[in-house]
Amino acid sequence: MSRPTAQNAVHLLRRLGRAGMVDEALASFSKFDSHTKNTNVRNVIIDLLLKSGRLDSALNVLDEMLLPGSEFRPNDITADIVFSKFLKLNESEGRVKEHEIAGLVAEFGEHHVVLNPITLTQLISMVCRSRNTDLVWNVLDDVIMRNGLKNAAPCNALLTGLGKKREFEKMNLLIRKMKDMNIQPNVITFGILINHLCKFRRIDDALEVFDKMQGEKKKVRLVAPDAITHNTLIDGLCKGGGKKKDCA
Repeated sequence: MSRPTAQNAVHLLRRLGRAGMVDEALASFSKFDSHTKNTNVRNVIIDLLLKSGRLDSALNVLDEMLLPGSEFRPNDITADIVFSKFLKLNESEGRVKEHEIAGLVAEFGEHHVVLNPITLTQLISMVCRSRNTDLVWNVLDDVIMRNGLKNAAPCNALLTGLGKKREFEKMNLLIRKMKDMNIQPNVITFGILINHLCKFRRIDDALEVFDKMQGEKKKVRLVAPDAITHNTLIDGLCKGGGKKKDCA
């Protein structure tokens, strides 16, 4: 009896999945030879298992892909499947522990797979809501050091979490790290910093950040402040006893 090709295996697993025959799909997958079970086939069975709530079974397949020297390693599609499902699970049931998610991000990184900026930002925001910014810092630092991040959005999510905990030194450290790694801060980055400085009455520091955005003598702007940034600073000045003309 001939063994199915990887393409045929994918079609079979998808048909069984659409029919709700998850046990049969898993049994078929276990019978495929190692060469048939390539990355694409494994992605399909992981997706099917996660959608049917078979988290442990899905992680067993994933663990094989993450082993050092694995023949069929995870790719960007694997990461999207796994972490998008983790986000949904944690919103509804909280079934995946944060440190386990962080560990998986690192393991994917070891295989040169970095989460897309949207998913990474959502994961960081989720963990920051539980105020576990130290864990997020370690995750993001690992991603940055692997040169796997060029988008400011994940950093902005961590900045928000740090701001809520008044960790202003870490906020400034993160912005410096972004610049060192050529991750360009944007108006949202500086807006987050100004917003939290104003909330905790650090008006002079907020004005300093605003001045840096405009550049020396307003000739060379690092990032042009937008209306939200202006309004945030004006509100902070009013509440902190400053004058509106200070940010004109």
